[in-house]
Amino acid sequence: MAMPRRLIDTVDHAGRSEGFEDEGALHERTGRASIRSPRRGIGAACRKACLANGFPAGVLQRGLSPGRALFVDALPSFYDDLDGFRAEGWRRLAEGVTNRHSPFHTPSLATVDAAGRPRLRTVVLRAADAGAGALRFHCDRRSDKAREIAANGLAALHVYDGRAKLQLRIEGRAHLHQDDAVADAAWGAALTMSRICYGVEPAPGTALTAGDAYTMPDEDPEARIGRENFCAVVLSAERMDLLYLDRRGHRRAVFRRGTETWTGTWVAP
Repeated sequence: MAMPRRLIDTVDHAGRSEGFEDEGALHERTGRASIRSPRRGIGAACRKACLANGFPAGVLQRGLSPGRALFVDALPSFYDDLDGFRAEGWRRLAEGVTNRHSPFHTPSLATVDAAGRPRLRTVVLRAADAGAGALRFHCDRRSDKAREIAANGLAALHVYDGRAKLQLRIEGRAHLHQDDAVADAAWGAALTMSRICYGVEPAPGTALTAGDAYTMPDEDPEARIGRENFCAVVLSAERMDLLYLDRRGHRRAVFRRGTETWTGTWVAP
């Protein structure tokens, strides 16, 4: 006979109930270690562990009902590891290339216009090479960002993952690839639905008489329509700034890339 599942009433840091959930399912979903209260009161060992992990004393003084539990996130392996922190940043970027649900799939790109004003927009990350310190995304060669990159190459990417409590900023030089092997390979790997966007008329940013006063081409089996407007953009990273948020103490580090290697240091959050 199967043992009955145990439901526990979890509480947040303010002592509010987060609802009942199967204990095993909760652990599998969150990966968090639990601190269980005894049947009467909070208990000295439980109190000490909770305080060490940032739970307010007021919550502990009220105690917990039998069967309730406090869950404490384990610190990530990179918490006090500079090289591990940088590796985590690149791991997240690599994951963002293939996982469209990841915040790292759609970073914000900053460039500088001709008047020196910052410009910001979202791009789709298409490649991340930690060894080369390079990131790739695509754009229309008729767009403002293509012109701005062609003019000075200064660019930065920003991502914030609220679930992971991790912010990443990368600064460097961006390079346009239009009619070379890099662009050809990127175009060949693009989905049909992505390719046809580069055949839009008029060009991106053109003023319209109505919201629908533009045309999109039909799907092109030979993948030729829009190719003349397609650019692959490679950002060569020169500086990476990582910030991890945690109630027990934030961690921030800055890394700079030399000829072939990175050097890093902890900085105040």
